[in-house]
Amino acid sequence: MDRGEVSVAQVSPEAPQALPSQPGAEESGQGYFDTLLRTSHVVAASLEPSDLFRGVCDSLRGLLHLTHFAVALVNEAAGELTFPFCYLPEGPCDLPPADLYRDRTLAALAVRSRSLLAPDFPPGVPPEGLVPGVDLPEAYLAVPLLSGARVMGALVLSTGDFAEALDPDVRRLLTLVAAQVSLAVEKAALYDALRRHARSLEERVVERTAELRAEKVRFESTVRSMREGLLLFDLERRVSFANERALELLKVPLDQVIGLPASALWLNAGAVPEDPARVQAEFLRAMTQPETYPEMEVRVRSEEQAGAGKAVQDLAGLSGRRDLCYLNLRFFPIRDHQGRPLGSGLMIQDITRDREMDRMKDELINVVSHELRTPISSVIGFAELLLSRDYPEPRRRQMVETIYKEAERLAGLIDHFLDLRRMESGRASLEFEMVSLREVVEDVAAAFVLQHPCHSLALEVPEDLPPVRADRERLSQALQNLLSNAFKYSPQGGEVRVRAWLEGPEVRVTVSDQGLGIPREALPHLFRKFYRVDTSDRRQIGGTGLGLAIVHQIVAAHGGRVWADSPGPGQGSTFGFSLPLAFAATDSGAGLRLPKGPYVLLFEQEAGQEALLREHLEPAGFPVVSATDPVTLLDLAGDRRPAGIVVDIPPSDPECAWSLVSTLRARFGDHLPLVVTGVVDEQDRAEALGVRAFLVKPFDPRRLLAILEERPVRRVLVVDDDELILRLLTVVLEGSGLKTETVMDGEEALRRVAADPPDLVLLDLMMPGMDGFEVLDHLRAHPATEGLPVVVLTARHLSATEREQLQRKGAFVLTKGEYSAVRLRAAVETALRERRPRSLEAVEVKHP
Repeated sequence: MDRGEVSVAQVSPEAPQALPSQPGAEESGQGYFDTLLRTSHVVAASLEPSDLFRGVCDSLRGLLHLTHFAVALVNEAAGELTFPFCYLPEGPCDLPPADLYRDRTLAALAVRSRSLLAPDFPPGVPPEGLVPGVDLPEAYLAVPLLSGARVMGALVLSTGDFAEALDPDVRRLLTLVAAQVSLAVEKAALYDALRRHARSLEERVVERTAELRAEKVRFESTVRSMREGLLLFDLERRVSFANERALELLKVPLDQVIGLPASALWLNAGAVPEDPARVQAEFLRAMTQPETYPEMEVRVRSEEQAGAGKAVQDLAGLSGRRDLCYLNLRFFPIRDHQGRPLGSGLMIQDITRDREMDRMKDELINVVSHELRTPISSVIGFAELLLSRDYPEPRRRQMVETIYKEAERLAGLIDHFLDLRRMESGRASLEFEMVSLREVVEDVAAAFVLQHPCHSLALEVPEDLPPVRADRERLSQALQNLLSNAFKYSPQGGEVRVRAWLEGPEVRVTVSDQGLGIPREALPHLFRKFYRVDTSDRRQIGGTGLGLAIVHQIVAAHGGRVWADSPGPGQGSTFGFSLPLAFAATDSGAGLRLPKGPYVLLFEQEAGQEALLREHLEPAGFPVVSATDPVTLLDLAGDRRPAGIVVDIPPSDPECAWSLVSTLRARFGDHLPLVVTGVVDEQDRAEALGVRAFLVKPFDPRRLLAILEERPVRRVLVVDDDELILRLLTVVLEGSGLKTETVMDGEEALRRVAADPPDLVLLDLMMPGMDGFEVLDHLRAHPATEGLPVVVLTARHLSATEREQLQRKGAFVLTKGEYSAVRLRAAVETALRERRPRSLEAVEVKHP
């Protein structure tokens, strides 16, 4: 037969013919068996198709004079024949896909005919090439890859020995090899399908984990923002969850309450019930039957911080005494969607304010019924007498004077009500100026000397006492109320002494008398509205119980504090208050020094408010630096960025302050807590400028402290070319409260950093194009990013030299083989905390 003709032999891979072992062919037969054995090893060891085809090619080259070898695989969906492996004399090459149904190369013909093709088995039409782009050699063979009735592809090869192509033993060998390759290809396809399925499942797990984490964050954020406390109990009635408000109300730390049995809750709480036995029994009964006992009220007492001394007591209460608080407890069962019990819950609401309002309403009714009825009765009674009877002129004059005094008394009561209301709501305007306390004391005292001749008044006020920044009229009103009480409650006369002295950064003033004295248990309540000591010797002395409350409001508006002390009934009493000095340093930026560490920059015109904020912020670790003009504040903020800036909007010049807010927002962006305060609610304007919060005066300074202590959301740029790794790292980092951005190559990472620098870069080393080493070199070479924290997370095995090189450039190194979520969080948190990067080996990473 002519060599240019082609023959076809049917191949049956289900029952391949055995290799011959006739005498004289033992040596070649041994080679065939060795080839089959090596091929079997390759098939068993290889899951990657490229490794499989290369191994088969190497095995055949060891036996045959192989010059060409190619593997063709069928892609039925695309109607194509692909060539994942090709060995040619000029070396490995990439072949384009061929049309499965119209291509006339030997590979396509073998697939379509499902038969072994050789020069002596012509198919009818000669092939147009071995494979696309390769001419047909003289000695060639093509064997289809069959799996049952399905054709998977073909093995196409040629040899330099024409006899080998015609040798039946070679053909049977190739048939057996093709059968093994078919099994391996099918196994690889199954493995690839399983791997894709596993990857899909893993991606779904990552997505679901991210969704669960997001739901958890939303739940925790919602629970944290609740005004009520929340405790959750499991089926064994042990605490499984507690929000911050519950811990605050019960005064118990988190590590002591989680896992605590309900029966031991009140034994461990810092809030102690007034009647522990009754509360414990009722609480446990409500826990077991929440539908029957859904609600109960508990009065608790908690230790408060001691005052300034044993004798001096301020408004927080007596040293060592306890403060009463009312808690409303609401119980509810927790069930699943099928109604099966999962545990129970407890909502804790502080209703102290409600109970206090109820008490104040009762006291107000009592005051109105007593203090107002008495003068009104006198006015009406004498007016009626004057209208119905004729009296001599002296008697008439006496009655008119009585009506006038009672009307003045009524006017005074109304003025007290209105003054207190205005000061509590923050609507009382104070005009601060530099005031000599000695002059105020002397002016007020002069009026009382003439009205109370049976008392003696002694003044101890140094001439060199520094001035205070105060509203003169309000300060005089506070002194008048204290002196009025001193004279009123010493009805037998005696000495009233006014003292003033300098103590540290404040001036202290006390008013002492030798009168009725005050019981110890009444001292903490004296500055409450409508409160009056209920003793027999006081019932004949009139009063509304508002004078001392007004003193408290005036002093608080000046940034001071008040206190009271008495040895006991019949031994006199002392009332006092303090005012901060008017330091000249706060009026100018000259000479101001920025403290070490975090500090708060304050723009506040009222000295009292400034002093009040200092009292709350500085003990919490936020030293206050005050500037009274915008230029100074901007200069100080530019020298070293503060932990927060508080700008007050004064009614006298609001637009100047708002312009300052706009400038600060533009300069510092949203990375710095910028808080605006004011007496007029301008929340919308503040939100439009993007400030962190707007607080309407008067506000609780603890709200400002909470805002300053909030950690800003930090941004991490994750650089890795593996999409699945990016998702996993995003879930871990966002679960730690970080905001993540992802890129998949080094060039894009540098562009992203240049456009908007993140707080940290989490960098992979092995990436196409620019690798992580080059990215790190570029970051460290640029002044704007030379200090940017970088954490390297790589699967590459680093040599000691490479690790040292990375650490010398300030990168935290963590290999993926050593990876755990805990170690990654520790590395990121440490890098963010240490703005100057250092080696991870110097960082202590605690494992759970």
